[in-house]
Amino acid sequence: MKKIILAFLILFGIQEIKAQNKVVTDTIATSTVCGTCKSILDEGLKFEKGVIRVKVLVEEQKIILKYRSDKTNRATLKAAISRLGYRADDVPADPKGFEALQACCKKPHND
Repeated sequence: MKKIILAFLILFGIQEIKAQNKVVTDTIATSTVCGTCKSILDEGLKFEKGVIRVKVLVEEQKIILKYRSDKTNRATLKAAISRLGYRADDVPADPKGFEALQACCKKPHND
């Protein structure tokens, strides 16, 4: 009985280690300009499958994402940012998403 319990604990520990290795922290450049942009991106990305944490750095025009690589990937997250109306690295903002943004969030595109 002790051997079965020990084997179970070892197996459970290995599975936990594998899950932890799938967490990725990534930075994506974006076109944020104000606090409203930060709110839109925070709310829009935190419910994307696999996303653990979202940190929007408005002044630096960056998003730092912590996510599970077995649930999502960089390309999927960039597409989600684009749908919200923002540029994500080399992916341009989706026109429909951009039009839905408030005027203050459109400043870099209006110049």
